Amino acid sequence: QVFKLNNNLVGMKYAPSRINLQEGEDMNFARYSDWSKSLDDYAVYIALYCRGLDDDEFIEFLDRVYAPGQNYGEKLKELLKQQKWY
Repeated sequence: QVFKLNNNLVGMKYAPSRINLQEGEDMNFARYSDWSKSLDDYAVYIALYCRGLDDDEFIEFLDRVYAPGQNYGEKLKELLKQQKWY
């Protein structure tokens, strides 16, 4: 629903206090003119908050901030191992 209504491919929350590419907000999620802007905004977010993290620290950050309580980090590590990326 967030993707369809807001062109928000990665579920970026509305962020009024950081540099962003958002055009507005619906349901507390960022709204974009097209889905590619949501990926660009995600890249801005990662560049601002994750610069200098190693792979494990980055996955821990995603687990803690992006998807807390959902075991996201372990799921991501398993997926990356299956693809031989981690």
